[in-house]
Amino acid sequence: MNFRISLFIGAALLFVLASCKKEEPNGVTTPASKLRGKVELYDKWGNIVITGRAGTQAFLTGQFQNFQTTTDNTGRFEFNDLPDGTYTVSVSREGYATGQIANILFSKNSPTLAVQGEYQLLPTINLGVASTAEVDSTEFMVFYETQIIYIDTINEPWETDIDTVSANLYLRSVIGPVTPVPNAKAGYRIFLGKTPNTSPSNYLRTIHGVVNINQTNPQAGVVEIIWNQQQWSNLGFNKGDVVYARIYGDAVNPILFESPGGQTIFPTLSDEFGAGMDMIANF
Repeated sequence: MNFRISLFIGAALLFVLASCKKEEPNGVTTPASKLRGKVELYDKWGNIVITGRAGTQAFLTGQFQNFQTTTDNTGRFEFNDLPDGTYTVSVSREGYATGQIANILFSKNSPTLAVQGEYQLLPTINLGVASTAEVDSTEFMVFYETQIIYIDTINEPWETDIDTVSANLYLRSVIGPVTPVPNAKAGYRIFLGKTPNTSPSNYLRTIHGVVNINQTNPQAGVVEIIWNQQQWSNLGFNKGDVVYARIYGDAVNPILFESPGGQTIFPTLSDEFGAGMDMIANF
């Protein structure tokens, strides 16, 4: 009887050990030991580029080691057998803005990223063509009802005498030139702040938008934004605040990423802002 029980227990132990060996060969596991990412390319009109996606450079920067690879024809890239640590992934391609994901915590046994088999998965990195649009600063205006009451031709803040709740202030600018393609689009980005040095690195609010380029006038796209007092208040501006606005050309499908220091980077902006406006919000 004891022999049969011992035989049964022994067989059971062998089964358990065999099962463990299948799941954990040699008693060692390396779950999700590879890092995989994907790059999507967008043309200047915001359309996904399907062909020619191979060859985008991908760089992985760590505390002690750096790695480099390229994407395949599906836009995927991967890094194998990485040591645990914190990394920054940067991707670049000629003619496109640079993309980046910072502060990636890579841990084989305690992954913080999504896991698929032996891979830890990065969020998709989108690369867009940087904007070459120019912004005509002479057309950056403030409107009250249908009357133009201010055109940005001076650097000093401008004070309105509008004091009614129903007042609407209009920001208007013209984007151009762009390639004369029928029904094409142009992107823009406005930065709003309360200091004279309002810029992509110093702002209170940022707004991105897209304008359609009129087929009969492909060199201009009008940006016109209407905000009433409540909307300005929602943006963080109140009566008596000095409002500084800067407008840049941007990609139709803009790219944003956070630097290792936590600053938002806008790589698809035009090189220089084309229009600026300072005013005192005297709603």
